[in-house]
Amino acid sequence: MATSVLAGYLGLLGKKPEAPAAEHVELGAAQTAALKSNLTALPDIEALAGKFDEFSIDELLKMMDRFSPGTSDALKKIPKILSDQLAGKVPADVLKQIKQGVGSRAWAEGLSPSQRTSLSATAIGETSYSIQQQGVTAAERWISQVSSAAPRFDFSKMFITPIQEAENMWKNEDARYQQEWLANRLRAMPSPTEQAAAGFFNAWATLGENYISSGGGASE
Repeated sequence: MATSVLAGYLGLLGKKPEAPAAEHVELGAAQTAALKSNLTALPDIEALAGKFDEFSIDELLKMMDRFSPGTSDALKKIPKILSDQLAGKVPADVLKQIKQGVGSRAWAEGLSPSQRTSLSATAIGETSYSIQQQGVTAAERWISQVSSAAPRFDFSKMFITPIQEAENMWKNEDARYQQEWLANRLRAMPSPTEQAAAGFFNAWATLGENYISSGGGASE
């Protein structure tokens, strides 16, 4: 016991380690950090989204062509058809039928050339308007089908949420704390030389105590 006190006095037993300061993770700070990280990563995310969408559409068209050859070529014609419908463009064959119908009616009713022209313009205008309305409906249906069928990049999965940032900050802080705590414990431990010296003192103390307890020091 006395030797242990002496070893401690000589600094051979090490010292009490100091606990490092524990930092508090603020949710507001995590939110700000997450926002800055997302804004920094946004240009790269946008570039990735464009490539992802392009790749997904190409793969979708390839799959459709495997099941039904020529589908992708047919789909490429749809935008032109919708554009003509939305512009109210009357197809040539329909226009020919309108003029033939107007001509027959004008002859049967004995209409003048000006009346025939007016009747023809009215018929063509009504047909053009009807085609436009059909085009609007077809375009809405087409957009809905394309949006639901084509895989789209989900931006929400690429952004860091404040909760995720807070958890990451806490884990980093915990790792820092454990590292500093271990370093402090190692610094507080006695060196190998000090441990050897303390062992030497303890060994001699044990021998002395055993000698005294066995009566080796008493005179006859």
